[in-house]
Amino acid sequence: MLFKKLPELVGGVLYHSADPASAAVELAEVLRGERANDGEFDSALVAVLRDQIDGADIDEACALGGAWVQGRRSLPDSGSWDLVATVPAHVERPSLVKRTRLKH
Repeated sequence: MLFKKLPELVGGVLYHSADPASAAVELAEVLRGERANDGEFDSALVAVLRDQIDGADIDEACALGGAWVQGRRSLPDSGSWDLVATVPAHVERPSLVKRTRLKH
């Protein structure tokens, strides 16, 4: 079962893709080990996704992440924001803490 914030988590990995739907398919292939991540996606974030997504849910999670990006891009600009990912150095198997901050 996918947790509620997973589309945003996957969307953060896909956000800067020119075509989020195609990138979602490629990310699913990377997560399943069918293709190498040749720098297309942040390797630390891909590792976090591998820990968070059950193998059976990879396609659905990636599709939802791509849709989240498309939906986010369709909204009027309400100010710019940065995706901030924090991976504590002392944690052996990191998870992702997502924060946004508005630019002023």
